[in-house]
Amino acid sequence: MVERNCALAELLSKKLEQNKNYKLLSVTRLNIVCFTIKLGDSIATLEQIQQYLNIVNKEGRAFFTQTLYKGIPGIRAAISNWMTEEKDIEIKDKDINEVEKVIGTIALLKKEKNVGVLKKFFVDSPYRGREFGVSSKLFDTLLTFSKRIGLRQIILDTPALAVRSHSFYRKVGFRLISRAELPIEYTFPDRDSLLFLLDIEG
Repeated sequence: MVERNCALAELLSKKLEQNKNYKLLSVTRLNIVCFTIKLGDSIATLEQIQQYLNIVNKEGRAFFTQTLYKGIPGIRAAISNWMTEEKDIEIKDKDINEVEKVIGTIALLKKEKNVGVLKKFFVDSPYRGREFGVSSKLFDTLLTFSKRIGLRQIILDTPALAVRSHSFYRKVGFRLISRAELPIEYTFPDRDSLLFLLDIEG
């Protein structure tokens, strides 16, 4: 089994070398293959590597882990399962396309009195959930920017039926308010909407 796994690791290395979207980071020894992702003229960041791993590992086709080789973000593949066969050593370029595509958006509209409005907060359905952390990363980026430009409050309107979104907003500190509690005059398309307010600390 050891000899077979080492041979499969060598096969994977050859397929990676022949694919313009990947780059081997080290000489393959025994059953360990260390490689990274090429995005045009650049190397994938740690976050992009993790996004790729989430896609591949969630599908169950393989289980790779993240590594850092001489300061370069990479992927470590250890071929050790007795069930792995030559037909399983397959490189799918569609996974690279998933890394490069936009999977979420968030926007901020600055208003008067150091108040901002959260807009265009969306995450593509396959990337929702704690295992991906996309919503949290997007919101943390917006919150950091809001503090930098001196905002003290953020308001948002959201459809009453979007219960899952409400749970996230409460988790990050928003509280439900009435129209009368709005800190500024704010017009929005009423879709049986609820209003939330976040007080920014620091």
